[in-house]
Amino acid sequence: MFQSKTVSAIILAAGSGTRFGGDINKVYLELGQKKVLQYSIDEFLLNKYIDEIIVVIKDGEDELYKKLGYNIKTVYGGETRKDSVYNALKEAKGEIVIIHDGARPFITQDFINNSIETMQFFKATTVGVKVKDTIKLVDENNVVIETVDRSKAWQIQTPQCFDKGTLIKAHESYNNDISNVVDDCMLMEEIGETVRIIEGDYTNIKITTKEDIQLAKNFS
Repeated sequence: MFQSKTVSAIILAAGSGTRFGGDINKVYLELGQKKVLQYSIDEFLLNKYIDEIIVVIKDGEDELYKKLGYNIKTVYGGETRKDSVYNALKEAKGEIVIIHDGARPFITQDFINNSIETMQFFKATTVGVKVKDTIKLVDENNVVIETVDRSKAWQIQTPQCFDKGTLIKAHESYNNDISNVVDDCMLMEEIGETVRIIEGDYTNIKITTKEDIQLAKNFS
């Protein structure tokens, strides 16, 4: 039987939501019987491997979060996703951290368990799905320069799971433009660590636009 190390879950809820628009952070919107963020928190609370949960919230949204009714550690996010994760890493007690977007409400126990159990063999894992459509790379004028081999392309989701010490090292070692950092797996790649993809599900969508809320209602 798998014997895990101590595990901290980090749920990111401090995004700017520029693509979504509106007057309220999308993670506090109603989706079915709950707020978007509650789906992720509740799933991690149920998980057998999780020793602590840290929710990264936006400075100024304390009251919105408090209305959800949880007694869970929070930290404030930073200017970028990288900053927000690093703020939480400094507070995390676990030897393993599992990081999830609070705007992805359809996380499952299988995603969490498979991510953590794979840490027996790797220091970095991410949930993802195989790309269905043809993907083309373009230049600054939107002229196609390359067609990607679809059989080797994956669409990356969360949760993403890491050896905490190695991830902190990756954060502190990255000296390039932080605007290039798309996720924590990229940071691990930058220091030469292998990242293992765990197959997820196409329903594990991220609420990014108002159209996504309508789509999510079909799954909730």
